[in-house]
Amino acid sequence: MKARSVILALALLASLFATPARAQTDAELASLRATFDLAISEFEGPQQGQSLVRFDEIIAQLETLRRQAPLAEPGESLLVNAHEYRARVQFNLGNTDKAGESFRNLIAIRPSHNLDEGSISPKVIEYFKSVKAQMVGYITVQSMPQGAKVALNGVLLSITDFFPLEVVAGDSPLDITKGGFRQETQSVNVVAGETLSLQFDLVRTSATGYVITEPTDVEILI
Repeated sequence: MKARSVILALALLASLFATPARAQTDAELASLRATFDLAISEFEGPQQGQSLVRFDEIIAQLETLRRQAPLAEPGESLLVNAHEYRARVQFNLGNTDKAGESFRNLIAIRPSHNLDEGSISPKVIEYFKSVKAQMVGYITVQSMPQGAKVALNGVLLSITDFFPLEVVAGDSPLDITKGGFRQETQSVNVVAGETLSLQFDLVRTSATGYVITEPTDVEILI
């Protein structure tokens, strides 16, 4: 009984002094954004290769956070940008294999990402596009009725009906959900460079009805 009391007391103390997980993540992201700013300064300077260390640090820490829980949009964008700059440095240093690896990691996270053609070397743009062409296909989903949520690999894509979106090619589970209708789940295969078009006729499972009577206080049996 005494041991149980000690355990409960320790648990209470831990809960009182523990830092909320979200606050730690926000603090971590603020620190990583500062590191990213320093890396950009080095990237734009005469010793561009030195920025690799900082980009590596940012990516390693964000990947650790991502394994613990999905990153919020600011963290995901920071990770994508760090991958892009790391790939550009590696390409400029002549290490195209590592540049390709960084670009592939970027595309796996955000297949819709594109490089700024107005400020980046055409050779880098061309290389990025060649990597992306091997990884990305397109998908469009229509449903009857419209307004269903579409998730690929558990990640929300859009609400039906939508124009083709860029997604990572391969076999993936696709889920269609809409309130009052049966969820539809299907394994789909997206081919790089091709568009997969899908149509779903949703099956209603529930509905809401209203009955107004005159006089009121009438018992209704269904």
